[in-house]
Amino acid sequence: MNHRTNLLKQVQARYIPARLQLIDKDLLKLEEDLTTETDLEKILSINKSKLSNPYNSTLLYLVGITDDLIPAQRVTMVGGSAPD
Repeated sequence: MNHRTNLLKQVQARYIPARLQLIDKDLLKLEEDLTTETDLEKILSINKSKLSNPYNSTLLYLVGITDDLIPAQRVTMVGGSAPD
């Protein structure tokens, strides 16, 4: 297992189950795939701080680093949005 995969598994272990149910799984997978190793390390280094969420990150919301999530974004459209 490479280092990035290990970091992602550590982040995933911190997901709050009640919040995970509210998030679109396709969008979460995309964010997980695009998050850099450096950013995963930063997420893991933050303990009990509460941060703002200007980019509407599902990962920060799921691990409890932020309580801010913009519900109007596609992030909360469980099952995905309608096709274009």
